[in-house]
Amino acid sequence: MRRSAQQTGRIAPGMRTLAATVVVSVTALLLITCNASDEPVPATATAVPSTPAVTADAGPPVDSLREVDFEALPVAAALINRAGGGEVHAERVVFEDLTGDEREEAVVVVESGGTAGDLAVAIYRLQESRPLLALFAKTAGRVEVRLGLVVTSEGVFAADDARCCPSQLRERSYGWRDGEFVLLYDQNVDNPQR
Repeated sequence: MRRSAQQTGRIAPGMRTLAATVVVSVTALLLITCNASDEPVPATATAVPSTPAVTADAGPPVDSLREVDFEALPVAAALINRAGGGEVHAERVVFEDLTGDEREEAVVVVESGGTAGDLAVAIYRLQESRPLLALFAKTAGRVEVRLGLVVTSEGVFAADDARCCPSQLRERSYGWRDGEFVLLYDQNVDNPQR
């Protein structure tokens, strides 16, 4: 006699897909709801020690970080997981020498894919022909490279500010100092868009 999935306590194969879809949808809704408050989400940065692990399954050795497909799995999946969601797109990867060693680093942005803006930024260096994660910082706003620094900007809202237009921005600038990427500046500036 064959018993149903309900009788055995197991989930039927077709129901697994439905259950996974529901979990992903609820998680996305919670992320959107959590990011809808007027409070900025604090940025956190993780400077990886000078001997970080090689990016898992990054593929064959490369001569340049431009050869790495940061949009492809598993590299993108690791960043998205660390950011708590989002998307990685090749057009948001910036290649620039941030250390002064005449070799480009890769600045990889994790976007929300919606109105939450950029969720995180990762800086990769090339070491022994492999991409190494040198810094990972969460944010809630915008990421850009300015004058050799990686800058994150988040809205700082005054009590009477509209949700679209914060009166100030919290800018954090990350740069290369003493053999690692570190937070150099953390300051509030007037929002030029206001």
